[in-house]
Parts: sequence; structure tokens; C-alpha cells
Amino acid sequence: MRRARAGAPWRIWAALLTAISFVVLVSTSAMHHHATAVDDQDCPVCSVVTHKAAGPLPLALPTPVVVFLSYAPFLLSKPGVAHASPVSLPPSCGPPAPISTIC
Repeated sequence: MRRARAGAPWRIWAALLTAISFVVLVSTSAMHHHATAVDDQDCPVCSVVTHKAAGPLPLALPTPVVVFLSYAPFLLSKPGVAHASPVSLPPSCGPPAPISTIC
């Protein structure tokens, strides 16, 4: 069995992306301050992070549910696979002869 190397390129990119995301998150939270509670309520960044955005829910949320439900019958049904039945073949005495020797 082949083992994945610890220094595989996709692992390096995943670790780098995680580290950069963490640094951005920590630096944003360290620099983002409000003077009053009113400023805290009016801040669009804080509203998005705490899911307090005003207005109706976007219509894009039900789309994955509709797509999943359209495939649900296929996921729940057991696929019928036609298996080939074993057939015993006649014995052979080597590879077939070239056509030029038969004619």
C-alpha cells in the first residue's frame, strides 16, 4: 500500500491557506472595535458575522434542498445491476491461428 507523503503539495497549500485565514481572522478581530453599543449595532461587519442582517432570507438557500430532493429517489433506490453469469468456455490449445494460414 502506498502512503501519502507528508510534504505533498496539496497538504502544503491546505496548511498555508489555513494559516493565512487564521491570521486574517485574528488581525480583524484585534483591530475591529466600537466606541459605543450603537456603533456595535450599526456595524455591517458585525451584523453579518452574528447573522443579524436585516431583510428576508436569500432565495439561494432552498436551492440545494431542491436539488437534493430531486435526486433523493435515485439515492434511496437500490440499483439493479445485471451480472454476467459464469459460462464455461471450451478448452483452447493456445492462441488463435492467423487468418492467412486458415484460408
